[in-house]
Amino acid sequence: MNSVSPAVVSTGILDDIEAAFGDRMTRNVARVGRSGHPEEIAEVILYLLSAESGWTKGQDITIDGGMSALGTSGQLEL
Repeated sequence: MNSVSPAVVSTGILDDIEAAFGDRMTRNVARVGRSGHPEEIAEVILYLLSAESGWTKGQDITIDGGMSALGTSGQLEL
């Protein structure tokens, strides 16, 4: 089994996330350049559904434009 964990994605819920986290979210998204697009998440899911992912097992794939790397380095405002 594999899973995907997207960060902020430009969908209808983006306004709710921004309302909940305010400027902090806006600044964090700006640090990685932009929010994700649904098509980018779908591409990873399609890969996982394809035969090419046959050796990919038991993984959670983070799709976040580098936010988790910034978080690890202490550059995100959490």
